[in-house]
Amino acid sequence: MTMSSYEIELNNIVSPKLEDVISLSSCYVPAEFANRPWACLSSGIPPITYEYKLYCYMKAYGYMHQAKFDYAFKFLPEKFLENKEIDIVDYGCGQAMGVMCYSDFLKSIGKKQRINSITLIEPSKIALDRAEFHARKFFPEAKIIAINKYLNDLQCDDISDYSDIHKLHIFSNVLDIDTIDIEEVSSLIKKSFGGYSQFISVGPSRGGCSYSDSRLTEFTKSFNVRDAILRYQGYGFRPGKIGTCACGVFGTYLNENKALRA
Repeated sequence: MTMSSYEIELNNIVSPKLEDVISLSSCYVPAEFANRPWACLSSGIPPITYEYKLYCYMKAYGYMHQAKFDYAFKFLPEKFLENKEIDIVDYGCGQAMGVMCYSDFLKSIGKKQRINSITLIEPSKIALDRAEFHARKFFPEAKIIAINKYLNDLQCDDISDYSDIHKLHIFSNVLDIDTIDIEEVSSLIKKSFGGYSQFISVGPSRGGCSYSDSRLTEFTKSFNVRDAILRYQGYGFRPGKIGTCACGVFGTYLNENKALRA
């Protein structure tokens, strides 16, 4: 497959960070959206269907995602970070910003962790292709599994893994979308994985106890976890603007007996 100009330019960057991706993407935003890249994105909720919207999304929301993950990853337990090898599953991955942010985080704390596999789940084919490219660039040794589906359409056969390799499950601005069935998604995960799983969920808080907070609470409680909601308010999403974030960070064992048999 012929590489795009964007892919060629990013490939020339040694050991990139998400900031490099945002900066490069901004160069490809059409002139009409240069000062308002969010104007064509409908708040970033519908699946992206055109390449120019990938660049607009990255410019409009890239630093917002980065700020949320920079905060949330700090709550990962040291024991999880000491794992020499993990798998990553990114739900509604978009362009794999969560994966790229995790790479940045590992560099920032001086940890070297082998990423055995990265499963990317995304309904937009064009965004999934870009996510796959980003994941390969940031973690070249990882096996990449790309699943072009909505979360509600996932089946156990798509993601099942009962190995004892620890998993990092990433949800970024996904669980607050009201068309996603929280109970179905959590049930599917509990059926599909064995061993230890670490969850990172970030989304908009919109101040106080909001709808997105309650859905994140519902998700964590479905794993019999409580007090996993951490609310953050600070700068970083847009220059001069205060942004808020609800994040859930928790770990649990899933299907432990199956994991031991795998």
